[in-house]
Amino acid sequence: MVAEFGHGVFVAYETGVIMSPMGTAPRVAVPDDFESPFEWVSWGRNNLFPQDVVKAAEPSTIIGPAISKQVKLSYANGIRAVKRKIVEDKEVFVPVIDKDFNDFYRNSNLPLYIMEAMSDLYWFLNPFPNFVLSRDRKKIVQLFEEEACYCRWGKPDEKTGLVRKCFISANWEKGTPPEDEILKVDVIDPYFDPVRQIREHSAHRYVYPLSFPSPNRHYYQLAPWNAAITSGWLAFSLQIPKFKEAMMKNQIAVKYHLEIDEAYWPLHYEGWNEKKTEEKKTLKTQFLDEFNKSLADTKNAAKTIMTAFRIDKTGNERSLWKITPIDDKIKSGIYVEDSQEASTHLMNAMELDPAIFGNGPGKNFGSGSGSDKNAAYNLYMASVKPFHDLILAPLYVVRDYNGWDPELEFEFRTTFMSSSTSGKPTMEPAN
Repeated sequence: MVAEFGHGVFVAYETGVIMSPMGTAPRVAVPDDFESPFEWVSWGRNNLFPQDVVKAAEPSTIIGPAISKQVKLSYANGIRAVKRKIVEDKEVFVPVIDKDFNDFYRNSNLPLYIMEAMSDLYWFLNPFPNFVLSRDRKKIVQLFEEEACYCRWGKPDEKTGLVRKCFISANWEKGTPPEDEILKVDVIDPYFDPVRQIREHSAHRYVYPLSFPSPNRHYYQLAPWNAAITSGWLAFSLQIPKFKEAMMKNQIAVKYHLEIDEAYWPLHYEGWNEKKTEEKKTLKTQFLDEFNKSLADTKNAAKTIMTAFRIDKTGNERSLWKITPIDDKIKSGIYVEDSQEASTHLMNAMELDPAIFGNGPGKNFGSGSGSDKNAAYNLYMASVKPFHDLILAPLYVVRDYNGWDPELEFEFRTTFMSSSTSGKPTMEPAN
């Protein structure tokens, strides 16, 4: 028998049917191709997938700031306790003041949990909320987010198909940590009565598995923006500043190409043909210095440049000087279009409208009217409800385990932009 963890899913290949032990609908079988000599399931081939993702994204001027922007937008104005009510045949959520919730909010520092869990959700689609119980196990006294980079799921129980342990260590990058450097924490099955599970066990700390689903992933989900890494666009975008830096370091700072006919020198310097080679070189150098000063000095701006020409025996004019300006590729914005294209791909991968993020590299990139920003912001805020539900799910476990008002619910205080009569954007609450 081969068993896999899929949030409570039991895989039985002998019967060809996959049934949850809790009675949910059958699910599609996926072969278990993981081999590991350890008790935990490797996150990536080297067990350092989250660490490698962070390192790959750190140099990017888009990915880290974009995730930070998403976390702050999703956090909105924080969370509050509410109750459902019917007003004029419409369901609304009415804010309430609840002492139990307010005390837990302060004592457990819920804003910190929300921000950390939201960050792991955007980075990896895998937050790791933890419950801490009082000594007598009568109350959940703390809800916090364990660093996703430190967490690894244990292998599933062969009898139930459930993952029972989460292995936590800050030393995965040093290799396989010794036994005393790994914390083993009990795991709750989020698909069936978490409160009952906690009551029937004796531990004082539990991990509550949360994740936003991605296809063909059972232990660790994969954030869509990872396509920026695997497609090569992230690496490409990081090469552009290196190319520009190399150009600025190695380019020859030449503004003009000055060509002077050899026939000019005898006309300019008396007795030129009788002078020695070294003396001619010195005079040419002095002449060039004077020429540079005449072009570079700001006092000479808008002045006239005089050059020499002569008329040959056939009556044709022959110029003795030729001044050619040399294009400065740095000033002309070389690689601007490449940078803009790479930025567009990264933004698409991050599922973030450039109008929200602000101006990006390139000419006119990310520019737009205020209405564009309003629409982009509102569309984004309307799309984060699934993430809000995930982050708030553990609070309902706290509510029911601690015996709070069962009608109490929780929501993010989301606001949307609208245009006032003056045409300026204003903020309005979701309810």
